[in-house]
Amino acid sequence: MTAPRTSRWCCRGAFPNLLANGSQGIAGGDGDGDPAAQRRRALRRGPSSHRYAEREKPHAAEIRVGSGFSDRRRDRRSAEAIAEAYTTGRGSFRVRARWHKEDTGRGTYLIVITEVPWLVQKGRLVERLAELINEKKLPLVADVRDESAEDIRLVIEPRARTVDAELLMESLFKLTELESRIPLNMNVLVKGRIPRVLGLAEALTEWLTHRREVLLRRSNFRLKQIEHRLECSAAISPPI
Repeated sequence: MTAPRTSRWCCRGAFPNLLANGSQGIAGGDGDGDPAAQRRRALRRGPSSHRYAEREKPHAAEIRVGSGFSDRRRDRRSAEAIAEAYTTGRGSFRVRARWHKEDTGRGTYLIVITEVPWLVQKGRLVERLAELINEKKLPLVADVRDESAEDIRLVIEPRARTVDAELLMESLFKLTELESRIPLNMNVLVKGRIPRVLGLAEALTEWLTHRREVLLRRSNFRLKQIEHRLECSAAISPPI
């Protein structure tokens, strides 16, 4: 005889998926947009979330694009603006592609893009660049080539050697997805029922509260199983 089993309505959630993997979507009129975060940072934030919860506004240095945009996709806003967004749960980030200038001799050069913003499809980006060149909306660009293999390598050829690389890239950032806006709207279901916009400190606190509830429920469930087995063993054991 074994203890009856029932389906679980409380997921374990041992990993902060909301903060690490992010989410994008809308349901019932409530929109949500959470940028992904580096897993190590998300895990480090969990045990230390009490430091955030104790402060009305955490210091900007403690909330580096917890968003795990790598340093190679640098946010274009100040650290204070990033801290404000994570404190209130609403805001946005502007990220740019990573690029460098590659000298080809005799005063000529190429611009090589090695990383594109989050959620930007490389194929669609190349098509858009080709369209703008054909429509003569990029007078500083002569050609664009996709030389990607395992790593991203988009090559942009300037129209003349006298073209300033910074000026050329600014025009590309303005007209293409090489600069993108990533929204932050941490609208989540608190305790699985109530939709609320949470800041980083509140989100971490809710996750730790959920983890504590899961551990208590699991411990109580195992304790009941042990008590049930002891009761069954006592019933079938012969008297001494």
